[in-house]
Amino acid sequence: MRDIHLVPVSYFPSENLEFPMVATLQTITPNQLFYVRNHFEYPTIDINTWYLSIEELVDQPIKFTFADLKNMNKVTLSATLECAGNKRSLFERKAQGNQFKLGAISNAIWGGVRLKDVLDQAGISPSATEIVFEGLDYGHRNDMDGQVFFKRSLPVAKALHPDTLLAYEMNGEPLSDKHGFPIRLIVPGWYAVASVKWLHRIRVVDQPFKGPFQSIDYVILKKENDYKRALPLSPVLINSTIASPTEEEELAVGTNVVQGYAWAGEHSVMKVEISTDGGTLWTEANILDPDVPYSWRRWSFAWDAQKPGQYTIMSKATNDQGDVQPLKAEWNVKGYQNNSIHAVNVHVTAPDLVNSVNNILQETKQQGVFELLTLEIAKQLLEVAEQKARQMGLAFDIAIVDAGANLVAFHRMDYARIAGIEISKGKAWTSVTMQMPTANLAQSALPGGQHYGVNTTNQGAVTILGGGIPLVHEGMIVGGIGVAGGTMEQDMEVANAAVQAFATVVGMK
Repeated sequence: MRDIHLVPVSYFPSENLEFPMVATLQTITPNQLFYVRNHFEYPTIDINTWYLSIEELVDQPIKFTFADLKNMNKVTLSATLECAGNKRSLFERKAQGNQFKLGAISNAIWGGVRLKDVLDQAGISPSATEIVFEGLDYGHRNDMDGQVFFKRSLPVAKALHPDTLLAYEMNGEPLSDKHGFPIRLIVPGWYAVASVKWLHRIRVVDQPFKGPFQSIDYVILKKENDYKRALPLSPVLINSTIASPTEEEELAVGTNVVQGYAWAGEHSVMKVEISTDGGTLWTEANILDPDVPYSWRRWSFAWDAQKPGQYTIMSKATNDQGDVQPLKAEWNVKGYQNNSIHAVNVHVTAPDLVNSVNNILQETKQQGVFELLTLEIAKQLLEVAEQKARQMGLAFDIAIVDAGANLVAFHRMDYARIAGIEISKGKAWTSVTMQMPTANLAQSALPGGQHYGVNTTNQGAVTILGGGIPLVHEGMIVGGIGVAGGTMEQDMEVANAAVQAFATVVGMK
């Protein structure tokens, strides 16, 4: 079954998964939540026959086994990796490429050997200008014949920098297959395309490398196919993201915590400012983490929302060079380096409605029903629903929440709408699913034929877009499943398959 924690962007022709930015803020991203960016399918590698070669303009060509590298002096380094296409979907004008939202970025502690130590053993020629890195991942491109391996180059100076690593560990664990086992390059402060995975061969050259991932992709184009004026990617730009609240989230009048991440590549984040009025007034946020080179810093801001209404919250970071996030990043054909000020729209609601929902949820929590929908059970329900969807030949969004409105498991396709969330715009799960535990399913479709009305409290109603069914055990709602992607009847057919599975697993009355 697919990874239910990461946020899918694409599965074909390669798997690309985002870090769930709505997850609890953590300085170090757990391995299972670290984003995944691929260009081809995962390679199969036999560690017993694998080696890393250093070739061409060197005094002594050399091959290293995995054991050779592990026996060298080990260093560790904390570094944030950001895909150059992170936030691509936030450009107002659509750009080419996978439509990453906020989560093509993560932070880890990398363990391995300095690239410099390895190159020194081979002896680089004084005429060398670039180092070319070749991975074992390969496949087809629409603009080229035959199979293409992923390759990128670095200037010699960056390759010899003491912080450029050949990593074999990630957060103290061996690199997984998804993250470049057995060895990947780590180029801190540069966009992650430079950090080649599944590394197998290093070539020392005296000519500019012109491979497709160096000269066709990952260049800044102002006009379509204008490669004569193409510019290389810069090092990582100053940037920040609001992780909470999320787009269209409902907040209560009073103090609300705004929080997120800021990062500056090779530089340091010096301050983060927050605006709650669409950019007129700015107030400095509290930075939670120390300044660790190459690593993002968490920040937090206590916002006193004094009256109901719709608000636009914005975050703006500044680095130690005085560089500030722009209101709008400069658009480019391939949608790289979007470091524009991040903005989310939220709704501040009178406290009586919010408190009534929260009180009901607290009562539900006290009844001890949380334990009845564990992650393992949720995985089983998700798998049943996915199997049903495949039988129907359709793609669905499927979400499972517990009695506290926490998202337990989900499978997602882009552009569908589920449980009050418009996925293509990244709206928050909790803004509506928090009200599911007290929902009574209305038995009539709203206009459009693919909606269910859900009456949550006496205060009013919300709409679940797609089919939504509470999971009930002995008269108590212990969670819910929401499905979207087909007609109302198709959505409900998939949801009902999971409900029947739930009845089999824990019993349902």
